[in-house]
Amino acid sequence: MKLAIILIACLAFSATVRAADAPKTDAPKTDAPKPEAPKDPKPDALKPPAKPGPESSGLEVIIKSAKVDFIGLRKPLPGGGFDDFTSDQKLLLITLTITNKGQKEITYKSFNGTADGKDDRAALYTTTKKFLPLANFGEFEVAEALKQATLKPGDSVTDLLAFMAPPADIKVDVLMLPAKNHGDPGYWKLPLKIEEEPK
Repeated sequence: MKLAIILIACLAFSATVRAADAPKTDAPKTDAPKPEAPKDPKPDALKPPAKPGPESSGLEVIIKSAKVDFIGLRKPLPGGGFDDFTSDQKLLLITLTITNKGQKEITYKSFNGTADGKDDRAALYTTTKKFLPLANFGEFEVAEALKQATLKPGDSVTDLLAFMAPPADIKVDVLMLPAKNHGDPGYWKLPLKIEEEPK
């Protein structure tokens, strides 16, 4: 019995010593300082991040008109100059306005593409989820079409695209333009509405 009492007393004393030797911890503060409010961002930080795609260089492309009509064509002559013709059937003609709204000079290559180009031609996306390509005139050129233009800030040019007029049961929906033609990635996707022919 005495031995049991001695053991209990020793354990109690040992626990007291360990508690006394333990490092002291401060009680949690109830008035801990709050984190500082973030400072106002610099003006540049308020700008939206640069978007990949046609907007990068600052070039703007809009559809000026879209109508079904005859088109002027020309055929280069061996000695220089052209023979002028008019198509014998109506086509879907889309006139574009291309404006440099950026700060640097931009080279625009026509969305009509080139004979040896790759993925450099406009196309029409239809409601049937298919693409309509540009009309192919062989050795003839579209008289009002550009081949290339150098645009300084603020400069604007027009370009003409010609497509075979779609059948009545197929509706065109979006004009797809490769932005690589002016040095940007991605595609322009411009909603298209064809002007009705006068009756």
